[in-house]
Amino acid sequence: MVKIIRKVGVIVLLVILILSIQEIVSSFSPKIIGSMAATDVPNAVTIDGSDELAEHNYCDAEQLDEEQPNVEQANTEQSKEDLSQEEKQEEQTEVILPETPQEEQQEESKAKVAYLTFDDGPTAYTGPILDILAEYGAKATFFMLEPQMEGNYEVLQRMINEGHALGLHGVTHDRKQFYQSAERVLGEMNMAQAKLAELTGYKSFLIRTPYGSKPHMKPDYMEAVEMNGYKIWDWNVDSRDWLYRDERMVDETINQISTLEQYDIQPVILFHDRKDTVDYLPQVLEYLLSNGFSLKTLALELKPVLLK
Repeated sequence: MVKIIRKVGVIVLLVILILSIQEIVSSFSPKIIGSMAATDVPNAVTIDGSDELAEHNYCDAEQLDEEQPNVEQANTEQSKEDLSQEEKQEEQTEVILPETPQEEQQEESKAKVAYLTFDDGPTAYTGPILDILAEYGAKATFFMLEPQMEGNYEVLQRMINEGHALGLHGVTHDRKQFYQSAERVLGEMNMAQAKLAELTGYKSFLIRTPYGSKPHMKPDYMEAVEMNGYKIWDWNVDSRDWLYRDERMVDETINQISTLEQYDIQPVILFHDRKDTVDYLPQVLEYLLSNGFSLKTLALELKPVLLK
C-alpha cells in the first residue's frame, strides 16, 4: 500500500513538473518567434510572411501619401517663384528694349528711292548711259530686246559687273505681233530670256511688255507670264524721251516725280537707250540725288508698278 502511494506521489510530481516546464516554455516562445520573424522578414521574398510585407508596404505607401502633398506644395511654390521670375524678366525686357530697330524701320519707310529703267537696248547709246550712271553712283534696270542683245556681249557683261538689273522686253516690239495671243507673248519673253542666258549665263524673270501692259495684256496673257515665273513691270513716270528732244524731257520728268513725292510714291521712271536721253539724263540724276533719292534696281521681291 505504501509503495502505491509513493508511486502516485511521484507521478503527481512529474505531472506538476511537466506543466511547469510547459508554462516556462510557452512564456519564452513568442519572444523567440518574434525575434526569428524580425530576423527573417527582410530577406524573405516568397515566404509565408508576405502578409507582413504587404502591411509594411502599405504603411510605406501611406507615409508617401502623407509626404506627397508637401512635395507637390513645394513644386507649386517653386513654379510660382519661376513664373514670378519670368514675369519680372518680361517686365525688365519691355523696359530695356532698344528703340533703334523701330527707328530704323521708320527711317526705311521714309527712305526716298527712285528706279531708273531703260527700254529697247542695247544700242550705241547704252555705253554712254552706263558711263553717266557710274559717274553718279546710280543703278538702273535695262529691259532689252532679243535681237539687240546679239553682238553686245561686252555691254551686257558690264551691266552685270556694275550691279545693274537685266530685264526682258521681247523680240519684235511690234504691237500687232506681240499681242496676238498668250502663247506669242510668252514665246517672245522665253526667246529673250534664252538669248540673255546664252550670252551671259544670267537668267532674268523681270519683264516689260512693249508700250506697257495696259490695255494690251489680257487676263489670260497675264496669267501665262505669271505661271512661268515672270514678273511684269510698267512705270509711273514717263520721261517722254521718245517725244521731246530738248529740256522739256527734264521738266516733264521732274514734274511727275514731284507729284508722286507728295503721296510718298516711289517713282519708276521710263527712259530709252537714245541719244537725247544721254544728253539730258545728268540733269534728272542731279535733281534726284539733290532731293535725297537713292537710285536702285528693280527686283523680283518688290511689288511691281502696273499701268492703270
